[in-house]
Amino acid sequence: MPRTLVAAASTDAAEAGRAVADAGGNAVDAAIAAVIASMTTELGIVSPGAGGFITIWPANDEPIVIDAYAEMPGRGRNVSRPSVTERVRMAYGGGMDTVVGWGSIAIPGAFAGFDIASRRYGNVPWADLFHPSIGLARDGFAVSDASAYYLVYAHDVIYGWDDETAASYHRPDGSPVQAGDIVTIPDLAACLDVLAHNGARALYRGELAAALVRACSERGGLITAHDLEEYQPVVRPPARIGLHGWDIATNAPPAVGGITLSALLTLIERLGISSWNADDVA
Repeated sequence: MPRTLVAAASTDAAEAGRAVADAGGNAVDAAIAAVIASMTTELGIVSPGAGGFITIWPANDEPIVIDAYAEMPGRGRNVSRPSVTERVRMAYGGGMDTVVGWGSIAIPGAFAGFDIASRRYGNVPWADLFHPSIGLARDGFAVSDASAYYLVYAHDVIYGWDDETAASYHRPDGSPVQAGDIVTIPDLAACLDVLAHNGARALYRGELAAALVRACSERGGLITAHDLEEYQPVVRPPARIGLHGWDIATNAPPAVGGITLSALLTLIERLGISSWNADDVA
């Protein structure tokens, strides 16, 4: 029987991938389920409105990257209607500026990418990929240490300006949720249920698309129906490097992560680095 190893940032995400693999899913199915669970439970760190890059190496075929990155909105937009944004500063990472508000929202790409990966390479029905995450959003999940740490800095300036969003990131007294707090997000569970039963098209041409466009129109966002209808992931060859006899495929440009990783691994090999300590990387 094939075995699937799931590596994820949280127990919830790893368990979601394991559950789908145990139900007959392959590595692609398990990975998608784990990422959807991360989007659901890793507050402030991963978002259902995200983009993504999916690298897949099928058996007996060449590897590919599904570029489902977020895209700049505004196709067909009435330019006389202003967008609503605000530049804010927080102390995270030594201090950084970012932009919040409905006008800062890009076209979400991840679910369109999941759709391609699932149809081409998955084993289980699309809806099965969502079941673990729907349960987590509906019944509750524990806030992770990483989320709690980040929200100390971000809970107010990034997640406090919208009342609907703020409720999921704060305790009743207005303080940020802490590690171990149990959070439920019923509206997210409902959205994931729509995606599970109607497919990714619900976010680009269906009821979720209509709701997103309406909210953007009313609250100062840039996303239009034309943006969502025209969005298409790009399937491209990966970046590849050889390392210690391994052929490694990873994200290609325009992503920067894969190229950066390739450069670091190549440098480590050339310098003969086999281990390091805190002083070495300081």
